[in-house]
Amino acid sequence: MTIFNKKQETSAQKVFKPTHKKKNTYIVQLTDMLVDFDAFSRCQNTIMHVATLNGKAMQPEGDWLRCAEFPNPCATIMTENFRKYKPIMGEKLASTIVEYLDKETGEPVLSLFPQNQIHFHKTGINGFVKITQEQDNICLWLPRGTEQEPMRLNHASRQDLFHQVMLRQDKLLTR
Repeated sequence: MTIFNKKQETSAQKVFKPTHKKKNTYIVQLTDMLVDFDAFSRCQNTIMHVATLNGKAMQPEGDWLRCAEFPNPCATIMTENFRKYKPIMGEKLASTIVEYLDKETGEPVLSLFPQNQIHFHKTGINGFVKITQEQDNICLWLPRGTEQEPMRLNHASRQDLFHQVMLRQDKLLTR
């Protein structure tokens, strides 16, 4: 007589459902651009050439440059530090901006920049974020007054935010 029935393990790969992350991933072109990004530092936004949006090239052959506005001072700091971060992070990560969207309305909630600086669109607050680990707990440290903003993201987007912050933090700490 067996009290416990053991399940047989199979060697088949687990199939995952499509992701439900609500985000836009911008890869901006910062090399070979004849523009003075410092001129935008006193403006509310900095205009940058978007090379790739969500994995799709944005520049058709022979067309005008596709640009988007990104909030300052985060965008200005990104452009100033690009040459310093490029050898450490790689060109792709050093020029990637991730914009997370509200789970209900689809409006931008926050944008994460390569230097682990975050901008909250509704409040206009920005600051640096970091992740610490205390025993079994992982904590995401946000600027004061923004603690409830990540709750506007769905679970998959919050998990991705943790992953992206950790990825950037690991690269920056290894320099």
